[in-house]
Amino acid sequence: LLIKSGLNISLYWDIFKDYVLTNKTPIVLEKYICSCRPQRYYEVIEALLSGKNISEISKILGLSRGTLDNILRDAVMIGNIKRTGNKIELLQKNEDAVITAMRLFFQEHELYDILKKQSEDKITTPTDFINIIKHTHPNFADKTFVAYSQTMLEWFRVCGFVTVDKEKIQICNTTENIKILLKEEISNNIGMDSFRGGAPYPKVERFLHRLFQQNKLDISIIKEPGMRDIISLLKQFD
Repeated sequence: LLIKSGLNISLYWDIFKDYVLTNKTPIVLEKYICSCRPQRYYEVIEALLSGKNISEISKILGLSRGTLDNILRDAVMIGNIKRTGNKIELLQKNEDAVITAMRLFFQEHELYDILKKQSEDKITTPTDFINIIKHTHPNFADKTFVAYSQTMLEWFRVCGFVTVDKEKIQICNTTENIKILLKEEISNNIGMDSFRGGAPYPKVERFLHRLFQQNKLDISIIKEPGMRDIISLLKQFD
């Protein structure tokens, strides 16, 4: 925390410096951007709550190991699990405690803080939110901004901190319906690009080509990695 500069000793860490100068602990906002939607995330958390291991979860939910690893990384950052190699420890023992930890993470997120401040002065739209992420995370690839925007807005919505439509984002703070929203079918709630996450366009295209060739597919395909996401997406378009 201290660095020697010539004959002087300087405070090195900005947060520690603020504490020394103000005698108050600065609020350090979360910056982590989640990679998966809350509904898919919660399927994994429910499986962990029921005592399933990683291999069982991958098989039951039809998730590839890469997709499951991404979800578990989110769970570590959100504060729902502790991971050491393949050993997973769920940090909360019941559904209510899991949701409380989730809400705490997103309530203290940098993006939510920006949304609250902007909403005091003007209407904020989903497109504005994309620009916010471009500003806070400029090193992301251009093609990922819409996907990350949709994911994070969906987390804020499900956790009860915003309501979202195509014209505006409104700030709120409610715990009503969180369990229902976490278990609803994954949908494109804010009118952005649907082809993302476990159902990117190339995977959907290959599935449709396969379906057209064979005319019908056995229900067992649901066990294939990513297939649940593809089918959930296509159900949106009837």
